[in-house]
Amino acid sequence: MKIGLASSRQATSGFTLVELLVVIAIIAILASLLLPALASAKERARTIACINNQRQIYIGWLTYSQENNATLPGNSGGGTEESPVWVSGTMSYETDPWFSKSGRDSTNKLLINPGKYGSIGPFVGKADVYKCPSDSSWLLIDGKRHKRVRSYTMNNFVGHVRLEEPTVYRHFLKEADLTPIDIDRLYLFIDSHEDNLVGGFFDFNMQDRFFSVPASRHRGGGVVTFVSGRVGSQKWKDARTRIPVTRKRNLGFASPNNADIAWLKWHSTVEK
Repeated sequence: MKIGLASSRQATSGFTLVELLVVIAIIAILASLLLPALASAKERARTIACINNQRQIYIGWLTYSQENNATLPGNSGGGTEESPVWVSGTMSYETDPWFSKSGRDSTNKLLINPGKYGSIGPFVGKADVYKCPSDSSWLLIDGKRHKRVRSYTMNNFVGHVRLEEPTVYRHFLKEADLTPIDIDRLYLFIDSHEDNLVGGFFDFNMQDRFFSVPASRHRGGGVVTFVSGRVGSQKWKDARTRIPVTRKRNLGFASPNNADIAWLKWHSTVEK
C-alpha cells in the first residue's frame, strides 16, 4: 500500500515539461494582447490629466484678467513691470547655446508660482499642472538628469504684439479685443513639442512653416485650450507635424500644404 500511495503521488504531482511550455505560451499570448490595451488606457488617463492641467491654468488666466482691469496676461518678455508675462523661464537642453545663462530655468518651479510680474501662477496654484504627464523631457545639470517643469505655451496673438507679424491680423491684449469674434475659435494654450519649447508663447507667424511645433505625445495629438474655456485633444493629421523627440533643438521648418498649419492659421487669430 505504501508503494502504491507513493506511486500515486508521483503520478499526480506537477506538470510535464510540455504542459508547462503550453501554459507559458498561453500567458505570453495573453500578455501580448493585454499590454497594448493597458498602454492605451494609461495614455488615455494621461491625456485626461493633461486636459485637467490646462483647464486649471485657464482658470488662472481668466482670474488674472478679472483682477487686472480686463487686461489679458502678457505673453512676451521676461516678467517685468514694463513687460508682464504669464509664465517666466526659458526651457532648454544642456546643448542649447543659452544654457549657461538660463539652463536652470527648466527646473525652477518658482518661475511658475509665484513667478515674476504678470504671472498667473498665484491664481493657478500648484506648479505641477504646467507639466504634461506624457512629457518626459529632461536635461543634464552637473551630470545628473532633471525633469523640466513646463510643457505648455500660449497663442502668440494673445497678450503679445510682435512687430514682424503681418498687420492684417488682430492681436488681443484686453478682454474687449475678444468681444467681436468667436472665442470658441481661438486657441489659448497648447501642448508644445519638447524640442521646440523655449519661452511662454507658441511661435506661429501665419506662414506655411513651423517655428514652434505642437506636441503629438497623446497618440499623435496634443491638448489644446480655447479662449472660451473649452479644452480637448487635437489630433494632428500630417506626418510632418508628428515629429519624434530627439533632444536636439529644432528651430522650425517649412511645411507647405500642411493641414495642421491650416488648422493653426484658422484658430490663431482673425483678420482686422
